[in-house]
Amino acid sequence: MTSSHADPLDDALLIYLANQAAARYPFCQQARISLVTRSENATFLVETAVQRYALRIHRPDYHELVDIESELAWLEALQRDTDIPVPYPLADCDGRRVLTLNAPGGGHRHAVLFYWLEGETPTACLDPLSFRHLGELTARLHQHSRNWPLPKRFRRITWNHATMVGPEGHWGNWRDIPGLSSADIYLIGQAVQQAGLELFV
Repeated sequence: MTSSHADPLDDALLIYLANQAAARYPFCQQARISLVTRSENATFLVETAVQRYALRIHRPDYHELVDIESELAWLEALQRDTDIPVPYPLADCDGRRVLTLNAPGGGHRHAVLFYWLEGETPTACLDPLSFRHLGELTARLHQHSRNWPLPKRFRRITWNHATMVGPEGHWGNWRDIPGLSSADIYLIGQAVQQAGLELFV
């Protein structure tokens, strides 16, 4: 799969879509909506008088509807089977957990509303013990995924060396990142090649 690194819509159009999505939830009427971040997707904070939510608008050509629904099914299973804190998706007024919004200029975007989970963005001053905690959580997620009977039509994209840093990677070709010099590309290319050799020894 080849995909662009970011949604081509600007912030104003994404905020317009976020408002369209929030209007589908009766409990989000009169909510204040603000853009938190743009990375793989656009994430918004939706604040009402009594509750905060996270609204995720998926960028195009990355996750299809079945992939998103599969992710939500796993989150639901994790909440049911474990005490791992995971974002919980909410249904709109028609009972849909994944909305499909018409995008300005054509096309569409999928959107999901979650209960807000408190947390902090990691910084360079991160406590090394946090990596131990992250490793423990990751191990528990792996264990659950191995024991969980997959629902019918479950599908998620595969993450491995090729799909992460290969020319046809899910995030696009890293060589196309703006600002990389020839020396940068050579150095990163050597590191990617060495990592691949180490992984497949």
